[in-house]
Amino acid sequence: MADMWVVVPQGQRQTTELAPNGTGFVSVWEITYRVTSGPAAGTVGTFRIPADLYTADAVRDGIDAAVAALHDVASL
Repeated sequence: MADMWVVVPQGQRQTTELAPNGTGFVSVWEITYRVTSGPAAGTVGTFRIPADLYTADAVRDGIDAAVAALHDVASL
């Protein structure tokens, strides 16, 4: 499904946020993507992933899942 979306140029940034357990902070990557084809074409979204899980495979899988949901909703 990665052929249905692209990472927006300069669409990656690392940020810090409160840890899920509420104590301390964690680094998170935010990746902005644009859907290029299918029912949700033109939609722009942001996928967030903890820095320690940030790999091409993990980002691809996460964005693929998000785009699949966008296509499902856009098809209603």
